[in-house]
Amino acid sequence: MEAHRLGLATATHSQGSVPIGMVLDAIGDARTEMARPGLVHRIEHCGFPTDAQIARMAQLGVVPVPQPVQLHEHADTIVDDLGPVGARFYPYGAFARAGLPVVISSDAPVTDPNPLRAAWAAITRESLSGTIAGPEFTIDRRTALAGITRTPAALLGRSDVGVIAPGAAADLVLLEESPVTAAIGALPRIGVTETWIGGELVWSADPGEAVRGP
Repeated sequence: MEAHRLGLATATHSQGSVPIGMVLDAIGDARTEMARPGLVHRIEHCGFPTDAQIARMAQLGVVPVPQPVQLHEHADTIVDDLGPVGARFYPYGAFARAGLPVVISSDAPVTDPNPLRAAWAAITRESLSGTIAGPEFTIDRRTALAGITRTPAALLGRSDVGVIAPGAAADLVLLEESPVTAAIGALPRIGVTETWIGGELVWSADPGEAVRGP
């Protein structure tokens, strides 16, 4: 409530329907007291929300920020422990259908920060055993790639990153293969050939390439 009154966005860590419900109740009370439609509150992780809670997130303007590599690494154990509800761990597809922004986080160093591996995990929901945990919660490639670029940038109010456009930061990576056309299964293995910061080459896989010094 105090953060909302001060115009400060919050990012609250919550896993499970009970704590998620507590956060949504608090945000609902804050919105009732003072709407502040431009102020975006987040729920970090946001695993196992109910359909009603997802609809309420959309109504309250709350953005979930899950980590799909955690799904890949832990889905087998979670489903064994919790049964069918375990497949609702980070239900990206339900977020997308509700009109919520789809944001893909790594929670580094908890999981591998490779963004293309995270996009692959959100697209496939494939566990370590090869099982698809909640196939109804997969997302398409376009949404996943936006979820590691322009969507989180927009959430942070940054129009200068996450896009290739005049006036943007020109912080770029060049890849061995296009993530737009590569086979889905190849996404985690696509390597970087060059890194550019502020329009200048700072790293290259080619040792003969001239790069900017430190």
